[in-house]
Amino acid sequence: MDKQFCVSVKTIHMLTLNRLCMLCLKGNNRWKDILRRKIFMRLIVATSALIISFGGLAAVDNYKAIKADQAEIIRLESEQQRLQQEREELEESHSETKKQLKQQKKTEQELRKQIEALKVSKAKREARRLAISAPVSAESRPDSPIAAGWHYECRSQREAVRAAVNELGLGSSWSYIDYIFGRESCHDPGRLNSSGCRGLGQACPGSKLPCGPTDIRCQVKWFNGYAQGKGGWAASYRFWLANHWW
Repeated sequence: MDKQFCVSVKTIHMLTLNRLCMLCLKGNNRWKDILRRKIFMRLIVATSALIISFGGLAAVDNYKAIKADQAEIIRLESEQQRLQQEREELEESHSETKKQLKQQKKTEQELRKQIEALKVSKAKREARRLAISAPVSAESRPDSPIAAGWHYECRSQREAVRAAVNELGLGSSWSYIDYIFGRESCHDPGRLNSSGCRGLGQACPGSKLPCGPTDIRCQVKWFNGYAQGKGGWAASYRFWLANHWW
């Protein structure tokens, strides 16, 4: 509609100008002056109309451009908010997944430790079962010459045992040694049980103990090597508390 209006104004202006020019050719000088003034006024009016129309068109186009920019800004801000929300959700999900993985790893480690402890306990119990069910050898019988000096009753020699422990440089572990030897043999190096286990720490089978029933220093040294194989006297103490054997 705006373009049609501009064309119409321009057409009218041209027709009017042509008409006035024809009159000027036919009339006198007075008419020529009048026609010049009219032509000038009409040119001013037509030019003003054209300027106004073009200004209006520019304003309309500018308004439309502003509206389009505003709509694009709104769309982009909405898209930005959506992406930000998705990112936050992903970060939260990732954080929760990391926590679950950490907890699962911790649980697996605890289960692994429990399984290892159960395996060790099972092996010890199996060894004891075999020792109990196996026939008593000549070395294990108290009436055998090899077993001379071994006995079932408790004959505590705690102070002598402690002296041997200090002599071997194990005094710092005495509280653990004292507890284990006290429960196993009542600090009796010649103690023998019905399963054939013997000595201060009740080596089972007793034949693997390379010490006599009165050789306290030899027994302390041998059982110290056994304890070190289990991680030391503190670890052996904790194991005894959990299993009531070592």
